[in-house]
Amino acid sequence: MDTVIGLGQVIAERVLVHQPTGGRVLIAVGTPRFIGKGWDWACPYVITGLGDPIHGHAHGIDALQSLQLVSAAIRADLEQTGATLSFLAQEGWQSAFPSTLQDFGSADLRARIEALIEAEQTRWLAEQGVRPAPEDC
Repeated sequence: MDTVIGLGQVIAERVLVHQPTGGRVLIAVGTPRFIGKGWDWACPYVITGLGDPIHGHAHGIDALQSLQLVSAAIRADLEQTGATLSFLAQEGWQSAFPSTLQDFGSADLRARIEALIEAEQTRWLAEQGVRPAPEDC
C-alpha cells in the first residue's frame, strides 16, 4: 500500500505460527479512523514475524465497513508472503481470516452462491469422513 496509516490503539490481535520455525506471526488491528480522502474511513493493521513488518489498511465508506473489510486485506497480505502458517495448530490458517462473498445486492444471486458453497462444503466434509454439526444445536 502506498500510504501507511499509523496503527493507533490496538483493538484486536491474532497469533499465527510460522511453519516449520514455530515463530509467532502477530496480526494487530487498530481502531478505524476517519481519513476523508475519497474513501472516508480506514482500518489499519500490522503483521509482524515474517521479516519486515507489513503495514496495511482497509478502506470503507464508514468505520464499520472498514472494520468488516480488514480481515480480507490481512488475508491477501498473508497469502502474498507465501509463508506456511498455522492457526490453532491447524494448517488451514485461512479460517482465521475468512474470504468474503461478494454481494451485488441481489438476494437471489447471494442465495444461489451460498447454496453452492454449502453443497461443496457438505461434499468435502463427506469425503473427509466428517459429519456436519446438526443445525438445531
